[in-house]
Amino acid sequence: MVKPFIIAIMLIEILSCLYSNVVINELLYDPIGTDTGLEWLELYNNGDTDIDLEGAKIQIAGTTFTTAYTFPHYILRAHRFVLIGEQNITQAVFTTTLAMQNGDTGTDGVRYVSPDGFYTDTVLYDNPNASNLTDDYGNIGSHFAPDVFAGSSLARRVDGLDTGNCETDFMAEAYPTPGYPNHVAIDYALVGTEVIYANDIYTLNTDIFNQSQADDDTLSIFLDVVLNGQILQSFDIQPIASGASIPFTTPINITPQSIGTLSIELMLFNDINLADNIWTMQLGELQQLTLGINEILYNPATGNQEWIELYIPPIVCANNVLTIMDAADNSVQITLPSLCPQYLVVCRDQDLLMEKYPDCPGGSIIEVSSLPALNNEGDSIILLDDNGTVIDSMSYIGNANKKDYSLERQINADSTICWHYCYADAKGTPGQSNSVAPPPSSLETGHVKLIGSPFNPLSNESMHLQYKFRDNSNSINCCVYDLDGIKRHTIASGIEIGSTGEIVWNGKDNHGKAFPRGIYVLLTEAKDSSNKYFFKKQLTVVLATK
Repeated sequence: MVKPFIIAIMLIEILSCLYSNVVINELLYDPIGTDTGLEWLELYNNGDTDIDLEGAKIQIAGTTFTTAYTFPHYILRAHRFVLIGEQNITQAVFTTTLAMQNGDTGTDGVRYVSPDGFYTDTVLYDNPNASNLTDDYGNIGSHFAPDVFAGSSLARRVDGLDTGNCETDFMAEAYPTPGYPNHVAIDYALVGTEVIYANDIYTLNTDIFNQSQADDDTLSIFLDVVLNGQILQSFDIQPIASGASIPFTTPINITPQSIGTLSIELMLFNDINLADNIWTMQLGELQQLTLGINEILYNPATGNQEWIELYIPPIVCANNVLTIMDAADNSVQITLPSLCPQYLVVCRDQDLLMEKYPDCPGGSIIEVSSLPALNNEGDSIILLDDNGTVIDSMSYIGNANKKDYSLERQINADSTICWHYCYADAKGTPGQSNSVAPPPSSLETGHVKLIGSPFNPLSNESMHLQYKFRDNSNSINCCVYDLDGIKRHTIASGIEIGSTGEIVWNGKDNHGKAFPRGIYVLLTEAKDSSNKYFFKKQLTVVLATK
Protein backbone atom coordinates (compact mmCIF):
# COMPACT_ATOMS: atom_id res chain seq x y z
CA MET A 1 0.00 0.00 0.00
CA VAL A 2 1.37 3.42 -0.97
CA LYS A 3 1.60 5.70 2.03
CA PRO A 4 -0.36 9.00 1.94
CA PHE A 5 2.72 11.24 2.36
CA ILE A 6 4.34 9.56 -0.68
CA ILE A 7 1.21 10.27 -2.71
CA ALA A 8 1.31 13.88 -1.52
CA ILE A 9 4.94 14.25 -2.60
CA MET A 10 4.17 12.73 -6.00
CA LEU A 11 1.22 15.09 -6.41
CA ILE A 12 3.40 18.13 -5.56
CA GLU A 13 5.99 17.02 -8.10
CA ILE A 14 3.35 16.59 -10.79
CA LEU A 15 1.80 19.99 -10.08
CA SER A 16 5.19 21.69 -9.96
CA CYS A 17 6.04 20.18 -13.34
CA LEU A 18 2.77 21.53 -14.77
CA TYR A 19 3.20 24.96 -13.23
CA SER A 20 6.74 25.21 -14.67
CA ASN A 21 5.21 25.62 -18.11
CA VAL A 22 3.88 29.08 -17.18
CA VAL A 23 6.30 31.93 -17.99
CA ILE A 24 6.26 35.70 -18.09
CA ASN A 25 6.28 36.19 -21.85
CA GLU A 26 6.17 39.96 -22.28
CA LEU A 27 5.88 43.02 -20.03
CA LEU A 28 5.56 46.78 -20.41
CA TYR A 29 6.93 48.47 -17.30
CA ASP A 30 7.60 51.99 -18.66
CA PRO A 31 4.72 53.35 -20.77
CA ILE A 32 5.12 56.60 -22.66
CA GLY A 33 4.28 59.54 -20.40
CA THR A 34 2.86 58.74 -16.99
CA ASP A 35 3.05 55.06 -15.96
CA THR A 36 -0.20 55.12 -13.97
CA GLY A 37 -2.81 52.78 -15.39
CA LEU A 38 -0.85 51.65 -18.45
CA GLU A 39 1.52 48.89 -17.25
CA TRP A 40 0.87 45.25 -18.15
CA LEU A 41 2.42 41.81 -18.28
CA GLU A 42 1.59 38.70 -20.22
CA LEU A 43 1.78 35.07 -19.07
CA TYR A 44 2.06 32.15 -21.48
CA ASN A 45 1.32 28.46 -20.91
CA ASN A 46 4.04 26.71 -22.87
CA GLY A 47 2.81 23.24 -21.97
CA ASP A 48 0.28 20.83 -23.47
CA THR A 49 -1.93 20.76 -20.35
CA ASP A 50 -4.38 23.37 -19.08
CA ILE A 51 -3.39 24.93 -15.73
CA ASP A 52 -5.48 26.47 -12.92
CA LEU A 53 -3.75 29.68 -11.80
CA GLU A 54 -5.75 30.02 -8.56
CA GLY A 55 -3.36 31.08 -5.79
CA ALA A 56 -0.50 32.00 -8.16
CA LYS A 57 1.14 35.37 -7.51
CA ILE A 58 2.74 38.21 -9.40
CA GLN A 59 5.55 39.86 -7.46
CA ILE A 60 7.36 43.12 -8.21
CA ALA A 61 10.85 44.10 -7.03
CA GLY A 62 12.79 47.28 -6.70
CA THR A 63 14.80 46.48 -3.59
CA THR A 64 12.83 43.31 -2.68
CA PHE A 65 10.03 41.20 -4.15
CA THR A 66 6.51 41.98 -2.87
CA THR A 67 3.20 40.54 -4.02
CA ALA A 68 1.19 42.78 -6.37
CA TYR A 69 -1.53 40.32 -7.38
CA THR A 70 -2.92 36.89 -6.43
CA PHE A 71 -4.93 35.00 -9.05
CA PRO A 72 -8.46 33.76 -8.51
CA HIS A 73 -9.65 30.54 -10.13
CA TYR A 74 -8.70 30.75 -13.80
CA ILE A 75 -7.82 28.03 -16.31
CA LEU A 76 -4.93 29.05 -18.55
CA ARG A 77 -5.29 26.87 -21.62
CA ALA A 78 -2.31 25.13 -23.16
CA HIS A 79 -0.33 27.40 -25.52
CA ARG A 80 -2.51 30.41 -24.63
CA PHE A 81 -1.78 33.87 -23.24
CA VAL A 82 -3.35 35.79 -20.39
CA LEU A 83 -2.91 39.53 -19.88
CA ILE A 84 -2.70 41.24 -16.49
CA GLY A 85 -2.89 45.01 -16.72
CA GLU A 86 -3.64 48.23 -14.92
CA GLN A 87 -6.97 50.07 -15.16
CA ASN A 88 -6.39 51.61 -18.60
CA ILE A 89 -5.49 48.30 -20.30
CA THR A 90 -8.96 47.47 -21.60
CA GLN A 91 -8.00 44.11 -23.11
CA ALA A 92 -6.59 42.78 -19.82
CA VAL A 93 -8.27 39.70 -18.32
CA PHE A 94 -7.20 40.74 -14.81
CA THR A 95 -6.85 44.32 -13.60
CA THR A 96 -4.62 45.40 -10.74
CA THR A 97 -2.03 48.01 -9.81
CA LEU A 98 1.35 46.63 -10.87
CA ALA A 99 3.65 49.63 -10.27
CA MET A 100 6.66 47.95 -11.90
CA GLN A 101 9.98 49.74 -11.58
CA ASN A 102 11.47 51.57 -14.59
CA GLY A 103 15.04 50.34 -14.34
CA ASP A 104 17.21 53.39 -15.06
CA THR A 105 19.48 53.16 -12.00
CA GLY A 106 19.77 49.44 -11.26
CA THR A 107 18.24 45.99 -11.47
CA ASP A 108 14.49 45.61 -11.02
CA GLY A 109 12.40 42.47 -11.33
CA VAL A 110 9.05 40.81 -11.95
CA ARG A 111 8.25 37.30 -10.77
CA TYR A 112 5.51 34.72 -11.28
CA VAL A 113 5.06 32.32 -8.34
CA SER A 114 3.09 29.11 -8.89
CA PRO A 115 0.09 28.29 -6.66
CA ASP A 116 2.10 25.71 -4.70
CA GLY A 117 4.98 28.17 -4.21
CA PHE A 118 7.57 25.70 -5.52
CA TYR A 119 8.07 27.21 -8.98
CA THR A 120 8.94 30.75 -10.05
CA ASP A 121 9.66 32.50 -13.31
CA THR A 122 11.72 35.65 -12.75
CA VAL A 123 12.59 38.47 -15.12
CA LEU A 124 15.45 40.70 -13.97
CA TYR A 125 16.18 43.79 -16.05
CA ASP A 126 18.81 46.55 -16.02
CA ASN A 127 21.94 46.56 -13.82
CA PRO A 128 23.84 46.78 -11.50
CA ASN A 129 22.07 44.41 -9.13
CA ALA A 130 22.75 46.53 -6.03
CA SER A 131 19.81 44.96 -4.12
CA ASN A 132 21.06 41.41 -4.81
CA LEU A 133 17.76 40.29 -6.34
CA THR A 134 17.72 36.52 -6.83
CA ASP A 135 16.96 34.41 -9.87
CA ASP A 136 14.80 31.29 -10.12
CA TYR A 137 17.55 29.18 -8.56
CA GLY A 138 17.93 31.35 -5.46
CA ASN A 139 21.24 32.78 -6.66
CA ILE A 140 21.99 36.50 -6.85
CA GLY A 141 21.04 37.44 -10.41
CA SER A 142 23.90 37.97 -12.84
CA HIS A 143 22.15 37.96 -16.25
CA PHE A 144 19.81 40.84 -17.01
CA ALA A 145 17.38 41.77 -19.75
CA PRO A 146 18.00 45.22 -21.27
CA ASP A 147 16.45 48.36 -19.81
CA VAL A 148 14.14 49.43 -22.65
CA PHE A 149 13.02 52.89 -23.70
CA ALA A 150 9.59 54.22 -22.72
CA GLY A 151 6.83 52.59 -24.79
CA SER A 152 8.85 49.49 -25.63
CA SER A 153 8.19 46.15 -23.98
CA LEU A 154 10.49 43.34 -22.87
CA ALA A 155 9.55 40.30 -24.95
CA ARG A 156 10.85 36.75 -25.14
CA ARG A 157 12.68 36.15 -28.39
CA VAL A 158 10.60 32.97 -28.75
CA ASP A 159 7.21 32.56 -27.07
CA GLY A 160 7.63 30.44 -23.94
CA LEU A 161 11.31 29.65 -24.45
CA ASP A 162 12.99 29.94 -21.02
CA THR A 163 16.69 29.13 -20.65
CA GLY A 164 16.95 30.86 -17.27
CA ASN A 165 19.11 33.63 -18.75
CA CYS A 166 17.19 36.91 -19.03
CA GLU A 167 19.96 38.48 -21.09
CA THR A 168 19.51 36.04 -23.95
CA ASP A 169 15.82 35.18 -23.51
CA PHE A 170 14.48 38.75 -23.75
CA MET A 171 14.81 41.61 -26.22
CA ALA A 172 13.52 45.16 -26.49
CA GLU A 173 10.32 45.23 -28.57
CA ALA A 174 9.37 48.60 -30.08
CA TYR A 175 5.98 47.25 -31.17
CA PRO A 176 4.50 45.33 -28.20
CA THR A 177 1.99 42.51 -28.72
CA PRO A 178 0.00 42.21 -25.43
CA GLY A 179 -2.04 39.01 -25.42
CA TYR A 180 -0.69 37.87 -28.78
CA PRO A 181 2.40 35.97 -30.02
CA ASN A 182 5.67 37.88 -29.92
CA HIS A 183 7.44 38.91 -33.08
CA VAL A 184 10.00 36.36 -34.21
CA ALA A 185 13.56 37.69 -33.80
CA ILE A 186 15.46 36.85 -36.98
CA ASP A 187 19.26 36.83 -36.93
CA TYR A 188 21.19 35.33 -39.83
CA ALA A 189 24.96 35.73 -40.17
CA LEU A 190 27.88 35.17 -42.51
CA VAL A 191 30.50 33.03 -40.74
CA GLY A 192 34.06 32.20 -41.85
CA THR A 193 33.77 34.23 -45.04
CA GLU A 194 36.76 34.24 -47.37
CA VAL A 195 37.50 35.02 -51.01
CA ILE A 196 40.26 32.93 -52.51
CA TYR A 197 42.20 34.02 -55.57
CA ALA A 198 43.74 31.17 -57.59
CA ASN A 199 44.29 30.53 -61.30
CA ASP A 200 42.93 34.00 -62.14
CA ILE A 201 39.58 33.15 -60.51
CA TYR A 202 38.00 34.61 -57.36
CA THR A 203 35.99 32.07 -55.32
CA LEU A 204 33.70 32.87 -52.39
CA ASN A 205 33.48 30.46 -49.46
CA THR A 206 31.21 31.18 -46.50
CA ASP A 207 28.79 29.59 -44.06
CA ILE A 208 25.30 31.05 -43.64
CA PHE A 209 24.18 30.60 -40.05
CA ASN A 210 20.66 31.03 -38.63
CA GLN A 211 21.38 32.33 -35.13
CA SER A 212 17.66 32.77 -34.42
CA GLN A 213 15.92 30.75 -31.75
CA ALA A 214 12.95 30.04 -34.00
CA ASP A 215 12.31 29.02 -37.60
CA ASP A 216 10.60 31.14 -40.24
CA ASP A 217 9.97 29.29 -43.50
CA THR A 218 8.46 32.36 -45.17
CA LEU A 219 11.69 34.38 -45.33
CA SER A 220 13.02 35.71 -48.63
CA ILE A 221 16.81 35.61 -48.38
CA PHE A 222 19.38 36.76 -50.93
CA LEU A 223 23.16 36.61 -50.98
CA ASP A 224 24.51 39.44 -53.12
CA VAL A 225 28.01 39.88 -54.54
CA VAL A 226 28.58 43.62 -54.90
CA LEU A 227 31.49 45.45 -56.55
CA ASN A 228 31.76 49.20 -55.95
CA GLY A 229 28.07 49.42 -55.08
CA GLN A 230 26.85 47.45 -58.12
CA ILE A 231 25.28 43.99 -57.68
CA LEU A 232 27.18 41.47 -59.82
CA GLN A 233 25.46 38.29 -58.66
CA SER A 234 22.43 37.53 -56.50
CA PHE A 235 21.60 34.08 -55.12
CA ASP A 236 18.34 32.86 -53.57
CA ILE A 237 18.97 31.24 -50.19
CA GLN A 238 16.40 28.89 -48.73
CA PRO A 239 15.38 29.46 -45.08
CA ILE A 240 17.63 27.62 -42.63
CA ALA A 241 16.53 25.79 -39.48
CA SER A 242 17.15 27.52 -36.17
CA GLY A 243 20.71 26.97 -34.95
CA ALA A 244 21.78 25.40 -38.24
CA SER A 245 24.13 26.58 -40.98
CA ILE A 246 24.81 25.75 -44.61
CA PRO A 247 28.07 26.09 -46.59
CA PHE A 248 27.99 28.28 -49.68
CA THR A 249 30.64 28.36 -52.42
CA THR A 250 30.59 30.07 -55.79
CA PRO A 251 32.98 31.57 -58.36
CA ILE A 252 32.70 35.37 -58.49
CA ASN A 253 32.15 37.02 -61.84
CA ILE A 254 35.01 39.54 -61.78
CA THR A 255 38.28 39.73 -63.66
CA PRO A 256 41.75 39.61 -62.08
CA GLN A 257 42.17 43.27 -63.10
CA SER A 258 39.11 44.43 -61.14
CA ILE A 259 39.75 47.03 -58.45
CA GLY A 260 37.63 48.56 -55.73
CA THR A 261 35.46 47.32 -52.86
CA LEU A 262 34.02 43.82 -53.01
CA SER A 263 31.09 43.19 -50.62
CA ILE A 264 29.31 39.97 -49.73
CA GLU A 265 25.87 40.93 -48.40
CA LEU A 266 23.24 38.68 -46.83
CA MET A 267 19.91 40.39 -47.38
CA LEU A 268 16.70 39.62 -45.49
CA PHE A 269 14.05 41.87 -44.02
CA ASN A 270 13.94 42.61 -40.25
CA ASP A 271 17.24 40.97 -39.32
CA ILE A 272 17.96 42.28 -35.80
CA ASN A 273 21.75 42.42 -36.22
CA LEU A 274 23.29 43.86 -39.39
CA ALA A 275 26.89 43.71 -38.21
CA ASP A 276 27.35 40.07 -39.23
CA ASN A 277 25.45 40.24 -42.54
CA ILE A 278 28.07 42.08 -44.59
CA TRP A 279 31.70 41.19 -45.34
CA THR A 280 33.94 43.48 -47.41
CA MET A 281 37.44 43.54 -48.81
CA GLN A 282 39.51 45.68 -51.15
CA LEU A 283 40.39 43.83 -54.34
CA GLY A 284 44.11 43.28 -54.56
CA GLU A 285 44.45 42.80 -50.80
CA LEU A 286 44.52 39.02 -51.19
CA GLN A 287 47.84 39.11 -52.98
CA GLN A 288 49.32 42.47 -52.05
CA LEU A 289 47.96 44.15 -48.93
CA THR A 290 49.95 43.29 -45.83
CA LEU A 291 50.39 44.99 -42.48
CA GLY A 292 51.07 48.62 -43.26
CA ILE A 293 50.03 52.25 -43.56
CA ASN A 294 46.78 52.47 -45.47
CA GLU A 295 45.47 56.05 -45.18
CA ILE A 296 46.53 59.36 -43.58
CA LEU A 297 45.14 62.84 -43.04
CA TYR A 298 48.03 65.30 -42.82
CA ASN A 299 46.31 68.68 -43.39
CA PRO A 300 43.00 68.75 -41.48
CA ALA A 301 40.54 71.62 -41.64
CA THR A 302 39.64 73.61 -38.54
CA GLY A 303 37.63 71.33 -36.25
CA ASN A 304 39.23 68.17 -37.63
CA GLN A 305 42.46 66.41 -36.62
CA GLU A 306 45.36 64.42 -38.08
CA TRP A 307 45.04 60.64 -38.10
CA ILE A 308 46.74 57.55 -39.48
CA GLU A 309 44.99 54.34 -40.56
CA LEU A 310 46.75 50.97 -40.58
CA TYR A 311 45.68 47.84 -42.41
CA ILE A 312 45.83 44.80 -40.09
CA PRO A 313 45.72 41.37 -41.84
CA PRO A 314 43.98 38.52 -39.95
CA ILE A 315 47.30 36.72 -39.42
CA VAL A 316 48.72 39.54 -37.28
CA CYS A 317 48.59 38.57 -33.61
CA ALA A 318 46.73 40.61 -31.04
CA ASN A 319 48.78 42.45 -28.39
CA ASN A 320 51.61 43.12 -30.87
CA VAL A 321 53.29 46.46 -30.16
CA LEU A 322 53.80 48.75 -33.17
CA THR A 323 55.57 52.10 -33.43
CA ILE A 324 54.56 54.94 -35.75
CA MET A 325 57.38 57.43 -36.45
CA ASP A 326 57.80 60.52 -38.62
CA ALA A 327 60.89 61.80 -40.46
CA ALA A 328 62.00 63.73 -37.35
CA ASP A 329 61.97 60.54 -35.22
CA ASN A 330 58.89 61.63 -33.26
CA SER A 331 56.97 58.45 -32.42
CA VAL A 332 54.04 56.83 -30.66
CA GLN A 333 53.57 53.20 -29.63
CA ILE A 334 50.27 51.31 -29.92
CA THR A 335 49.25 47.83 -28.79
CA LEU A 336 46.92 45.90 -31.06
CA PRO A 337 43.64 45.06 -29.27
CA SER A 338 42.54 41.47 -28.64
CA LEU A 339 39.77 41.82 -31.24
CA CYS A 340 41.71 43.73 -33.83
CA PRO A 341 39.71 45.22 -36.73
CA GLN A 342 40.88 45.07 -40.33
CA TYR A 343 41.41 48.83 -40.35
CA LEU A 344 42.87 50.50 -37.26
CA VAL A 345 42.71 54.31 -36.95
CA VAL A 346 45.14 56.11 -34.62
CA CYS A 347 44.15 59.62 -33.48
CA ARG A 348 44.10 61.91 -30.45
CA ASP A 349 40.32 62.35 -30.08
CA GLN A 350 37.95 59.45 -30.77
CA ASP A 351 34.74 61.47 -30.33
CA LEU A 352 35.94 64.14 -32.75
CA LEU A 353 36.87 61.51 -35.34
CA MET A 354 33.43 59.89 -35.21
CA GLU A 355 31.71 63.27 -35.42
CA LYS A 356 33.67 64.06 -38.58
CA TYR A 357 33.38 60.55 -40.09
CA PRO A 358 30.06 58.97 -38.94
CA ASP A 359 30.66 55.84 -41.06
CA CYS A 360 33.81 54.97 -39.09
CA PRO A 361 33.20 51.97 -36.78
CA GLY A 362 33.92 52.97 -33.18
CA GLY A 363 35.78 49.72 -32.53
CA SER A 364 38.40 50.56 -35.15
CA ILE A 365 39.78 53.59 -33.30
CA ILE A 366 42.79 53.75 -30.95
CA GLU A 367 43.07 57.01 -29.04
CA VAL A 368 46.59 58.18 -28.14
CA SER A 369 47.76 61.13 -26.05
CA SER A 370 50.11 62.30 -28.79
CA LEU A 371 50.66 61.60 -32.47
CA PRO A 372 53.73 62.54 -34.54
CA ALA A 373 52.81 65.82 -36.22
CA LEU A 374 52.34 65.37 -39.98
CA ASN A 375 53.80 68.35 -41.82
CA ASN A 376 51.52 70.01 -44.35
CA GLU A 377 54.41 70.58 -46.78
CA GLY A 378 55.48 66.94 -46.78
CA ASP A 379 56.77 64.24 -44.47
CA SER A 380 57.52 60.54 -44.10
CA ILE A 381 55.69 58.00 -41.94
CA ILE A 382 57.40 54.81 -40.82
CA LEU A 383 55.82 51.76 -39.19
CA LEU A 384 58.03 49.52 -37.02
CA ASP A 385 57.45 46.26 -35.16
CA ASP A 386 58.36 45.62 -31.50
CA ASN A 387 61.94 44.78 -32.54
CA GLY A 388 62.41 48.12 -34.28
CA THR A 389 62.28 46.56 -37.75
CA VAL A 390 60.64 48.69 -40.43
CA ILE A 391 57.41 47.08 -41.61
CA ASP A 392 56.20 49.80 -43.96
CA SER A 393 56.79 53.45 -44.83
CA MET A 394 55.40 56.13 -47.08
CA SER A 395 56.34 59.70 -48.03
CA TYR A 396 54.23 62.49 -49.41
CA ILE A 397 54.51 66.04 -50.74
CA GLY A 398 51.80 68.35 -49.43
CA ASN A 399 49.11 69.90 -51.60
CA ALA A 400 47.49 73.09 -50.27
CA ASN A 401 44.46 72.54 -52.52
CA LYS A 402 43.68 69.25 -50.80
CA LYS A 403 43.08 70.55 -47.28
CA ASP A 404 41.02 68.04 -45.22
CA TYR A 405 41.40 65.32 -47.88
CA SER A 406 43.02 62.05 -46.82
CA LEU A 407 45.68 60.20 -48.81
CA GLU A 408 44.76 56.56 -49.51
CA ARG A 409 46.90 53.65 -50.61
CA GLN A 410 45.88 51.96 -53.85
CA ILE A 411 47.13 48.74 -55.40
CA ASN A 412 47.12 48.89 -59.18
CA ALA A 413 46.35 46.04 -61.53
CA ASP A 414 50.09 45.60 -62.16
CA SER A 415 50.65 45.18 -58.36
CA THR A 416 52.33 48.56 -57.97
CA ILE A 417 51.34 50.77 -55.04
CA CYS A 418 50.35 54.40 -55.43
CA TRP A 419 48.67 57.02 -53.24
CA HIS A 420 45.66 59.13 -54.21
CA TYR A 421 43.48 61.69 -52.48
CA CYS A 422 40.18 60.32 -51.24
CA TYR A 423 37.31 60.23 -53.74
CA ALA A 424 34.54 59.91 -51.11
CA ASP A 425 32.21 62.80 -50.21
CA ALA A 426 33.50 62.68 -46.62
CA LYS A 427 37.08 63.29 -47.97
CA GLY A 428 38.31 60.36 -45.88
CA THR A 429 37.40 56.72 -45.16
CA PRO A 430 38.93 55.94 -41.74
CA GLY A 431 38.04 52.46 -40.49
CA GLN A 432 36.79 51.35 -43.92
CA SER A 433 37.99 50.19 -47.31
CA ASN A 434 39.62 52.97 -49.31
CA SER A 435 37.52 54.82 -51.84
CA VAL A 436 37.60 54.21 -55.57
CA ALA A 437 37.18 56.65 -58.42
CA PRO A 438 33.46 57.07 -59.16
CA PRO A 439 32.27 55.93 -62.59
CA PRO A 440 31.29 58.69 -65.04
CA SER A 441 27.71 59.96 -64.70
CA SER A 442 27.02 57.78 -61.66
CA LEU A 443 23.37 57.95 -60.66
CA GLU A 444 24.07 56.69 -57.14
CA THR A 445 20.87 54.66 -57.18
CA GLY A 446 20.52 52.41 -54.16
CA HIS A 447 22.29 54.80 -51.79
CA VAL A 448 21.42 56.77 -48.67
CA LYS A 449 23.19 59.87 -47.38
CA LEU A 450 23.15 61.28 -43.86
CA ILE A 451 23.04 65.09 -43.58
CA GLY A 452 23.11 67.08 -40.36
CA SER A 453 25.24 64.92 -38.05
CA PRO A 454 26.23 65.99 -35.45
CA PHE A 455 23.12 67.93 -34.41
CA ASN A 456 21.58 69.31 -31.22
CA PRO A 457 17.91 68.35 -30.54
CA LEU A 458 17.67 71.05 -27.85
CA SER A 459 18.31 73.69 -30.50
CA ASN A 460 15.54 72.28 -32.74
CA GLU A 461 18.11 70.81 -35.10
CA SER A 462 17.43 67.62 -37.08
CA MET A 463 19.24 65.04 -39.14
CA HIS A 464 18.10 64.19 -42.67
CA LEU A 465 18.52 60.74 -44.22
CA GLN A 466 18.29 61.13 -47.99
CA TYR A 467 17.60 58.04 -50.11
CA LYS A 468 17.45 57.03 -53.76
CA PHE A 469 16.18 53.59 -54.77
CA ARG A 470 15.66 52.04 -58.16
CA ASP A 471 12.01 51.06 -57.65
CA ASN A 472 9.14 53.58 -57.53
CA SER A 473 7.45 51.82 -54.61
CA ASN A 474 9.35 50.74 -51.49
CA SER A 475 8.85 49.95 -47.82
CA ILE A 476 11.40 51.37 -45.36
CA ASN A 477 12.40 50.80 -41.73
CA CYS A 478 14.70 53.21 -39.87
CA CYS A 479 15.74 52.58 -36.25
CA VAL A 480 18.18 54.07 -33.74
CA TYR A 481 20.46 51.80 -31.67
CA ASP A 482 22.96 52.57 -28.95
CA LEU A 483 26.55 51.31 -29.17
CA ASP A 484 25.56 48.20 -27.15
CA GLY A 485 23.23 47.17 -29.96
CA ILE A 486 19.99 47.93 -28.08
CA LYS A 487 17.19 49.49 -30.12
CA ARG A 488 16.37 52.90 -28.62
CA HIS A 489 13.94 54.46 -31.07
CA THR A 490 12.03 53.70 -34.27
CA ILE A 491 11.92 56.56 -36.76
CA ALA A 492 10.06 54.66 -39.48
CA SER A 493 8.51 51.20 -39.62
CA GLY A 494 7.16 49.81 -42.86
CA ILE A 495 6.48 53.27 -44.29
CA GLU A 496 5.66 53.25 -47.98
CA ILE A 497 7.94 55.59 -49.95
CA GLY A 498 8.82 56.40 -53.55
CA SER A 499 12.20 56.18 -55.21
CA THR A 500 13.66 59.40 -53.76
CA GLY A 501 13.12 61.52 -50.67
CA GLU A 502 14.33 61.92 -47.11
CA ILE A 503 13.53 60.87 -43.55
CA VAL A 504 13.92 63.47 -40.79
CA TRP A 505 14.61 62.82 -37.09
CA ASN A 506 14.71 65.53 -34.46
CA GLY A 507 16.76 63.49 -31.96
CA LYS A 508 13.84 62.93 -29.60
CA ASP A 509 11.86 59.91 -28.42
CA ASN A 510 8.12 59.38 -28.86
CA HIS A 511 7.12 61.75 -26.06
CA GLY A 512 9.45 64.58 -27.01
CA LYS A 513 12.40 63.87 -24.73
CA ALA A 514 15.80 64.57 -26.31
CA PHE A 515 18.25 61.69 -26.45
CA PRO A 516 21.42 62.09 -24.34
CA ARG A 517 24.57 63.41 -25.98
CA GLY A 518 26.49 60.58 -27.63
CA ILE A 519 27.04 58.35 -30.61
CA TYR A 520 24.20 56.19 -31.97
CA VAL A 521 23.79 53.75 -34.84
CA LEU A 522 21.18 54.48 -37.49
CA LEU A 523 19.97 51.30 -39.20
CA THR A 524 18.03 51.68 -42.45
CA GLU A 525 16.50 48.78 -44.36
CA ALA A 526 14.20 48.90 -47.36
CA LYS A 527 12.57 46.53 -49.81
CA ASP A 528 10.80 47.14 -53.09
CA SER A 529 7.18 46.21 -53.81
CA SER A 530 8.17 42.91 -55.45
CA ASN A 531 10.31 41.80 -52.47
CA LYS A 532 13.17 41.16 -54.86
CA TYR A 533 15.42 44.06 -53.91
CA PHE A 534 16.61 44.59 -50.35
CA PHE A 535 18.71 47.44 -49.04
CA LYS A 536 20.46 47.74 -45.67
CA LYS A 537 22.76 50.46 -44.40
CA GLN A 538 24.24 51.17 -41.00
CA LEU A 539 25.41 54.73 -40.26
CA THR A 540 26.69 56.52 -37.19
CA VAL A 541 24.77 59.59 -36.02
CA VAL A 542 26.13 61.96 -33.36
CA LEU A 543 23.89 63.93 -31.01
CA ALA A 544 25.61 67.05 -29.66
CA THR A 545 23.13 67.77 -26.84
CA LYS A 546 24.71 70.19 -24.39
